[in-house]
Amino acid sequence: ADGIAVGKEESDFKGFDNFSLFSQRLQSTGVANVLNGPGPFTVFAPTDTAIESYETTVGPVDAALCNYCIVNGLIASSALSSANLATLAGTPVAYKRQ
Repeated sequence: ADGIAVGKEESDFKGFDNFSLFSQRLQSTGVANVLNGPGPFTVFAPTDTAIESYETTVGPVDAALCNYCIVNGLIASSALSSANLATLAGTPVAYKRQ
């Protein structure tokens, strides 16, 4: 929640062990270039474990999947339930707190 609350940059999560694979996929697919452009963006970054599981069961993480993890604008965790969560892939993300 701290990252969401204070707004971290893409380069800020490269150093976290749990997000290095997603950072690599952003680079290899070219989606990192989008994040370097005009923003702001909110990134719902999957952990390394999630990336590994996806790639084992579904296949390689591509640009479409990376774009699905990114929405335009800075979305605070307190605003998730009411924010427009349209991804860069063009599909909405449904948020439900349980």
